[in-house]
Amino acid sequence: MPKKLPSDIQNILHSVEIYAETKKKKPLLTEKHKKARSAWAKKHQYWTPHHIDVTVKHGDGGLMLWGCIASEGPGYACQIYNGTMNSEVYQKILGTSLKDTMEYYGRSWKMSVF
Repeated sequence: MPKKLPSDIQNILHSVEIYAETKKKKPLLTEKHKKARSAWAKKHQYWTPHHIDVTVKHGDGGLMLWGCIASEGPGYACQIYNGTMNSEVYQKILGTSLKDTMEYYGRSWKMSVF
């Protein structure tokens, strides 16, 4: 089999309308951006803490839930309070939330596959 030249490969790609493009180089900050940033900084240079509203974007807490879906619809959800799922917690969930869901939809506990 003859060796393919880069131009051959390029021609094949062009025949199926695949073209190479290079990313255009542009400055990270244009002169317009620099002027706007400077104007904002000058306007707000004398701000004190009472000008700023303190917000918390990400708290320390979290929420862990266990839930199931049956063919008939959604099942009961169960919150896992300490954030750790171990075999004891999982067995308790299966014995309560999953069992209650199965009973709600009239399903047999022994016929379930999960």
